[in-house]
Amino acid sequence: AYADRIISRNDIVEVIWQAGGMRLTITGRAEGNAAEGQRFAIRNLQSGRTIDAVAVAPGQAIAGPAARDFSAQQFAAR
Repeated sequence: AYADRIISRNDIVEVIWQAGGMRLTITGRAEGNAAEGQRFAIRNLQSGRTIDAVAVAPGQAIAGPAARDFSAQQFAAR
């Protein structure tokens, strides 16, 4: 199902975290491969923490409540 990889392990990824009208952007390193709509881990380059995100485009991912909504939409669209 996730054949078309858009993010590869060690890629630098821009992560958008959006909730309640607030939007934050961080840069991280992909801990694994991901196709569009697939969950994967990203290591925040500033804090060293790992966060859970969803791949949305090459080099881009979303996290937080928006990521859960995106996953649900992707699943429903299948």
